[in-house]
Amino acid sequence: MKAFYYVYRVGDRAPTIKHATISEAHAEATRLATQHPSSTFEILQCLGITQTFKPSTVWLDGYSPSNSF
Repeated sequence: MKAFYYVYRVGDRAPTIKHATISEAHAEATRLATQHPSSTFEILQCLGITQTFKPSTVWLDGYSPSNSF
């Protein structure tokens, strides 16, 4: 999998659009900064992804479904 880039407007919600190259991300950050001159935009590179396929639950205070009924 190749690295990709996000453009993040500082203080806003998490970015969702992936850019394939740093040049595309830079062009988008520049475009957005022109439209929103008082905002700061960061170019973020995703270097890795972590995922789990087996969920697990940690029960608090000794609770578990087997002893709750």
